[in-house]
Amino acid sequence: MHTSFHRIALFLLAILPGCHRSNVPNVPVDRSFCAISAQKGKPTPSIAEVDNLGGRYSVALYSADSGKVLDRLDISLSPTDTLHRFYQQVYDAGKPSHWERRKEPVLAFGDERRLKSRQRPRWPSVSLYYSDKPVISVFPPPRCFKGGCTVPGMRVGLFLNIKQVTPAGFAGTVDQVGTVTSMHVAGQPPQFLGPHYFCAVKEQ
Repeated sequence: MHTSFHRIALFLLAILPGCHRSNVPNVPVDRSFCAISAQKGKPTPSIAEVDNLGGRYSVALYSADSGKVLDRLDISLSPTDTLHRFYQQVYDAGKPSHWERRKEPVLAFGDERRLKSRQRPRWPSVSLYYSDKPVISVFPPPRCFKGGCTVPGMRVGLFLNIKQVTPAGFAGTVDQVGTVTSMHVAGQPPQFLGPHYFCAVKEQ
């Protein structure tokens, strides 16, 4: 009787892997790839590496001067289908919408937790592009009303330039759009404002 129960228990643990992990501590993530110094001299990640960046990531945005975490993002990425990977739907005022080939393929669309409530299917807040400089754009979606959508003249957001991909996540530098990025004081080195690099760790 005891042996039969033992076998049944082992069988259940084998087919229900999620049930026995709650009491096992998570294996610490090796975050050595997060350091900005770790990105120097790295070759551009291949399209195969970048194409596998699906799922949910916790993204830390670091300052250039102290390495201090200035902000965090919670982003998710889902692969695009073949059409949206290579083409985008263009809307011109007073004209029917039409499809145009993209200059750079979009490997994934997604959202950021704080921007998700403003998400529109036509305007994803997170997009993963691949070219000679793979990048993730993070921008608030346009304001949409019953009569249509409007895009502000000056959009504010971030470009996450991917320099390295690892099994634990990816990392690189940050370009800010629509905000002041540095301050100069006579006789002093330039002071960088806002995030300068990032580290994205995949959530299990």
